Amino acid sequence: MQIKLQVSWQSAGVQLWHMALQVVATLVAVAGTAMALANVSGPGAVILGGGLALSSTAVAMQVLQDRGESGSRHGRATFAVLLLQASAFCCKE
Repeated sequence: MQIKLQVSWQSAGVQLWHMALQVVATLVAVAGTAMALANVSGPGAVILGGGLALSSTAVAMQVLQDRGESGSRHGRATFAVLLLQASAFCCKE
């Protein structure tokens, strides 16, 4: 599989903020729900939330492709954010 992506440095900064916001919001929502409903401990809830926040790439790209929006401006921006998330996750390990 080959991926070609062009991102200007100006738009990359905006996309990094979108990525961070999406990860943090999802992590907080999932961790809070896990702690409130399933009595999961704090560290376990954070791990669960982080894992789910970073696993959205396949689902989001499939939805964009099904709608025929993967080539649109927001489709490309979404792909860039998801790619940066996956890269950040892979580099941490």
